[in-house]
Amino acid sequence: NFINFLISGYSKGDLSKLIKKVPSTISGLIMYVPVLFALKYLNKDIEFQKEVMMYFNVYDSNHKKRVLWFTDTIADLNGVSVTLRNLGWLAHNRNDSLQLISSVPVEEMDVHLPPNYINLESILHFKLPFYENLTIKIPSFFKMIDALYTLSPDEIFISSPAPIGLYGLIFSKIFNIKCTTIYHTDFTQQASNIIGKDSPLIDIIEKYTRWFHEASERILVPTNEYIDILTRRGFSKYKMGVFTRGIDSLTFKPDNEAQGLLENKFGIPHGINLLYAGRVSKDKNIDFLIEVFNTVSDKNSSLNLLIAGDGPYWNTLREKTSYNKNIHLLGHIPHSDLPEVYAGSHLLVFPSETDTFGMVVLEAQSCGTPALVSNIGGPKEIIKHTHSGFVLDTRKQMIWVKKLNELVHWIREDSSQYHAMRISSRNNVINNYDNNRILDNFLNTPAIPEKDKVARDTDYMREVG
Repeated sequence: NFINFLISGYSKGDLSKLIKKVPSTISGLIMYVPVLFALKYLNKDIEFQKEVMMYFNVYDSNHKKRVLWFTDTIADLNGVSVTLRNLGWLAHNRNDSLQLISSVPVEEMDVHLPPNYINLESILHFKLPFYENLTIKIPSFFKMIDALYTLSPDEIFISSPAPIGLYGLIFSKIFNIKCTTIYHTDFTQQASNIIGKDSPLIDIIEKYTRWFHEASERILVPTNEYIDILTRRGFSKYKMGVFTRGIDSLTFKPDNEAQGLLENKFGIPHGINLLYAGRVSKDKNIDFLIEVFNTVSDKNSSLNLLIAGDGPYWNTLREKTSYNKNIHLLGHIPHSDLPEVYAGSHLLVFPSETDTFGMVVLEAQSCGTPALVSNIGGPKEIIKHTHSGFVLDTRKQMIWVKKLNELVHWIREDSSQYHAMRISSRNNVINNYDNNRILDNFLNTPAIPEKDKVARDTDYMREVG
């Protein structure tokens, strides 16, 4: 019934309908209580067996930490999906005991998903109101239990509060497994920007999201700023820590030939390329970016704005920008082509105020492309202000115009200041966002011996020059 409520959208009258449906929903859940209690007691029996084995020195208490990672997004192009796929492949290649859990239609299963991925077949799926490109998938709860029960994880990580994440939370409670949730996306802020902050739905989203994360033992958020933001919104500060994302800097790297490839592949005229990459949605502050670009391009005819990505605002944006031949909507870009798009651009312009992290900012810097980001949200903690980019006030359009005019002049004159920013951008990623170190933090595996680490880093620097 609750799912039907979500499918139907939201209006003021829907809340009363939902309340009337609560008794029947609760009665349905009560039928499953005996089964859940049986599973709980069965788990206690397993714990007792472990204690006996440890007493007789049969159980290896130093075994590799086993982790199940639940997520509702894994095959998509967003930053969360890309991060989890990368960590999955890295864990597989290192022979770590990490398995990713999600639900993907058979036709979307491809080589990008790592071998340590477990797929839960969906029995129901639907699109969310206001997020037409986002499909919610619901598998069978008891098939999920059956598929995962024998894995005996030591810890559960959850990357989304949607159905798959909720299943992971319930699984952790039934089997008394330590649970860590990760606050990747500020759904409250996104919904507020799309449907208006006065909608009663905003309060429902915020309360549910806070309840979900508070039910775990630990909450990881992308940046220190978001710890402060969520604390002010009622989250427990003592539970929160920073989840630092990493990147494959051997894939995302500078390429001096990339601008020419962009011109040939996408028909971009030769000039200075400003890039926006990410979901094309109104909440990303794209209208603000278009206004800034229109002002700057009035005096710079060879300036291009590339918009790479897809989303619910794409058709509207195409109509709004059809008059300007210097704005190029590239649409969906395959992940394998993204390094070329970043490296072929001179600047990333990312004015979003709703991103908790901003993976595209990290990817751009790894390719040696400096970034201009908002002073609100997580991306401002990824760059080094004045060195690998600039943090600018998105409530003051002329600040962006002035800074872009200055940087366009640097680029056109091939200045030493701009080249220093490119080098600093790349170094920022290499020094602070190494995937191996991040995975070690999750799995508590031994650190790389210093002599091996030096050898690895020397080989790496030799390869990338």
